[in-house]
Amino acid sequence: METSRTHDDRERDAVLEQLHAIERAQAATWLDHPATPWWWAPYFAVWSAALVLSVGYLSGWGSALGNLALVAASAFLIGYQRRHRGTWPTGDVPHELHRPLWMLLVGAVVVMAAATALGFLVSVWASAAVTGVLAGLLVWRYERDYVRAAERARRRLA
Repeated sequence: METSRTHDDRERDAVLEQLHAIERAQAATWLDHPATPWWWAPYFAVWSAALVLSVGYLSGWGSALGNLALVAASAFLIGYQRRHRGTWPTGDVPHELHRPLWMLLVGAVVVMAAATALGFLVSVWASAAVTGVLAGLLVWRYERDYVRAAERARRRLA
């Protein structure tokens, strides 16, 4: 009887180890990548301010060209990030990263609301300046929180 139980325990442990290995592999694209470059947050600050100015001041062909330039800047950033990381994150997000990702989403909504309110109530220039600063701080904070959360996930999955 003891031999059967020991065999069952070993089999259960082997299955649990396989499940843990699967979870580590799923999390790899979220956790194993080079550090974000120093210019990442300033890039988003400038891009966000330019978006506010484009929406607030340009019309007709000027608006179309301004928005096209912003789309091109976004495409550059996506291409750079894809080459820099070597892959795009896929699969289930490790639970340690849920908070930073949600805070980025909520922060983006807050920045957009502030940009809109300032654009209507104060001026487009004030909106662009505040939006740039807030977007830059948001991305900087997100990157900092992401690095910390990813480290916690790596320790858990080790």
